[in-house]
Amino acid sequence: MQLQTLLAVASGGCLGAVLRHITCIVFKSAHFPWSILSINVLGSLVLGVLTELLALRWQLSMPARVFWVTGFLGSYTTFSAFSLETILMIERGDWSMAIGYAFGSVVLVILGIGLGLWGTRYLLASV
Repeated sequence: MQLQTLLAVASGGCLGAVLRHITCIVFKSAHFPWSILSINVLGSLVLGVLTELLALRWQLSMPARVFWVTGFLGSYTTFSAFSLETILMIERGDWSMAIGYAFGSVVLVILGIGLGLWGTRYLLASV
């Protein structure tokens, strides 16, 4: 593995983690983890868009690709935080909220990827 690729992942990860932290501060909620849900949905949407652009339009180097996909989006979105929030709701006895959050997160994240992929394909086809 090349040092340039590792540095790209590390620097992208640093920026993604900082943006995630800022988002969590801005969207802090006492009962429902809107910040983590919005991070995962937005990150999935952006991943869908990037996947299509990288496959069809942009010829980026491997370091640039891993900066955005593995580094930035990998640290911005956070499935482990989603899991923790779900377990904390269960421990508080908020079973219906935990189930709604888990189900909503999975469905919305998949829709985010789909919208990103298909929306980008549509927009690129019309240009």
